Amino acid sequence: MDLAKISPFQLIIIATLLSLLISEGKDSDELNAYGNLIVAIGGLVLAVAAQQDLIDSRNKKGEDG
Repeated sequence: MDLAKISPFQLIIIATLLSLLISEGKDSDELNAYGNLIVAIGGLVLAVAAQQDLIDSRNKKGEDG
């Protein structure tokens, strides 16, 4: 699935369905564990993206200068 080709509304629907599927039948402790894991993964993905942006920016400045 190419997330770049999915509309924002479709992405919201997918996220909602996934959260409902993950949450079904879980107690609050399990939900907290899943939520914390998802947040941790999201933070790491954002860190990778930021580092890639920094490297791309420096490479572009090197090509221009």
